[in-house]
Amino acid sequence: MLERLSIQDFALIRQLDLHTEMGLTVISGETGAGKSIFLGALSYLSGLRANREVVRKGSSRALVEAEFSEATALLAPELLASLALSEEELSEERLILSREVDRNGHSTARINGRMVSLSLLREVAAPLLAIHAQHEQLRLYDPQEQARVLDRYLGERVAPVLERWKDLRRFRLEGMKELKDLGMNPEERKRQTELLRYQLEEIHSADFKPGEVEMLSERFRLLSAAERVQEEVLESAALLNSEEEGQPAVRHLLGKAAGTLKQSAAASHRLAEIQLRLQTMAEETGSLAGELRDLGLSLMEKRQESEVVNARLDVWDKLRAKYGESEEEIAEFRVKAEQRLADLEAGESRFISLRGELLEKEKEAESCAAELTKLRRKAAEELSEKISVKLRELNMPEVRFTIDIQPVLRGTPAYWSENGRDRISFLIAANRGEDLLPLAKIASGGESSRVLLAIKSILADSEGIPVLIFDEIDSGISGVSAGKVGLSLKELAHGRQVFAVSHMAQIVSLADHHLFVHKEMHRERTETRLDVLDEAERRHELARLLTGRKDDQQALELAANLRSEARELEV
Repeated sequence: MLERLSIQDFALIRQLDLHTEMGLTVISGETGAGKSIFLGALSYLSGLRANREVVRKGSSRALVEAEFSEATALLAPELLASLALSEEELSEERLILSREVDRNGHSTARINGRMVSLSLLREVAAPLLAIHAQHEQLRLYDPQEQARVLDRYLGERVAPVLERWKDLRRFRLEGMKELKDLGMNPEERKRQTELLRYQLEEIHSADFKPGEVEMLSERFRLLSAAERVQEEVLESAALLNSEEEGQPAVRHLLGKAAGTLKQSAAASHRLAEIQLRLQTMAEETGSLAGELRDLGLSLMEKRQESEVVNARLDVWDKLRAKYGESEEEIAEFRVKAEQRLADLEAGESRFISLRGELLEKEKEAESCAAELTKLRRKAAEELSEKISVKLRELNMPEVRFTIDIQPVLRGTPAYWSENGRDRISFLIAANRGEDLLPLAKIASGGESSRVLLAIKSILADSEGIPVLIFDEIDSGISGVSAGKVGLSLKELAHGRQVFAVSHMAQIVSLADHHLFVHKEMHRERTETRLDVLDEAERRHELARLLTGRKDDQQALELAANLRSEARELEV
């Protein structure tokens, strides 16, 4: 059972420490006082995703903590093992679930003080605590939810069969994908095989070694510079040796100039020096031209190597454009292509083998689906009768309720749905003479509330969840129906804890314990408080629910009568 609940800085709740007891506990209060905040805090323990908006203004974090006794026995062995509890903790059978949310929306979940994942907290909370909010009435209209309700009622009777169906469905989905990958069309398989062979031959014939591309790129940069030097050297040699429009080359002109001064040089020391310099320049120019020409010819080999390197890099660019940007990516493509080619070459025999396996599994799936249908039909009769009985107890004396099961047609998307080949519908006729129609089409708010309560009451007995919380299960009902709902809640609370948010005096009066939610000012801040009411306070709250005035004398007398009748039921 839930023994203690602590809430700190959660929305408008500054501090709440509540010790709870067995039986029916009702929660009432003015509209907007914060009843939903109380339920929201418990929802966070059940695994609701974190929202930083729940942190009270001015606080750094919100904390919700609940302590359960006799809790470990309710967990599946594998789930209990994942908690790695000590021998002392196992003997005490206590579990403390807590959830902290900070201002940034970051959430921390703990069980017995140890940090756990949100998914593990959710799994542990599920068999301990069930919250039934108003939106579940709408969800109950969904055929998928109706199917889940029927399977939850079946419990372990259907679990292994449903698991086997899911395995068979998974095998089919994976098998059909593999058939598609193999190529269900032989011509397509042939086309893919030829393409892969061409691609692999192109990669293999290129025969690039690890690191070769990097080496080639570096060599190409060096050779590109050599090519530019060769062009400049040969151009310079050509200028020194060139003859334009009948004019002699530079070295010839220099030699001729030196020869012209030969006679004059004998008469002048200065001219002799100039004549010698011109002669030397002519000879040097000829030598330079020869050296430049020889150097240019020697660089031709570099140019040829550059062409080889460039051609090799062109091959690389073509590979890169088709198969990957790097040596690693192309190598990965090659490995996958080789595996794919091997699969395709063996594809024909695998195709035939896999198709045979799928046909065998389909026969097994048909048998499994038929077994699911058989189990569900029997359970549908049981559950329909139990819900009908419960609804008659909830002031629907003429109600007819049935769970209809129809086969899903072959070829439709739902034929291989996750939950079998049954189309399940909740049908109801609330009054005599009406036709049975889907729940969503005819149920009023009050009727759907009672259907939900009936289902939750029945499932609670089969699932054994010790703590049930109902958020305004009395929505849309009044008068005698409200009293019937109250009695049903009280009956449901035998041997467990039931918390119910209610605004109906007929329900509130039947509670074993009464919590009152209200707002008050604390240091100029509004906060939500939750008080445990004594008997006198309960009568005043009942008077408020009846007339809107807690001190109305007639309402107080009626409240006293309601409480007296409730106590007689407890005897």
